[in-house]
Amino acid sequence: MSGRTVERMRGRIRQEHRQRQEELISDATPRGVNPHEVDRIAIDAVREVLHVSPRLIVAKPELFAEYSRFKAESEFRDAILLPLPVLAVAVCVNLTAPAWLEALIIAAVLLADGYLFAQSRKRFRQAHSLIGHSVADGTISSAAMSD
Repeated sequence: MSGRTVERMRGRIRQEHRQRQEELISDATPRGVNPHEVDRIAIDAVREVLHVSPRLIVAKPELFAEYSRFKAESEFRDAILLPLPVLAVAVCVNLTAPAWLEALIIAAVLLADGYLFAQSRKRFRQAHSLIGHSVADGTISSAAMSD
């Protein structure tokens, strides 16, 4: 999840916390936002983001489709991370080519594997940032933020 998403969630939590205090506390009591309480709620909300996606189906199906696409791309890239280098080594073992060419093929596959790993993590963050932005916008509710 991106830092921007977390900041948006913290901002919404801070605003709701301030509103809740104004409703509950009398005029004579000093007011202020407890940053530790806001951080605790934000951490709980971020942890919950991983399990909130079913609520997005009901609230905004088109956002869920985008979330699902990002998550599927991430999972696909994760799934081919290990088999790709193994396949490259198996091909090089059966290949009758100079050793330098085999080493070059394996190096290229390892480089591609590193790129796939980076893309997988990027898609995973995008998927969960989408959920986090939906929580920050109020599109879907979070149990941590409603306490």
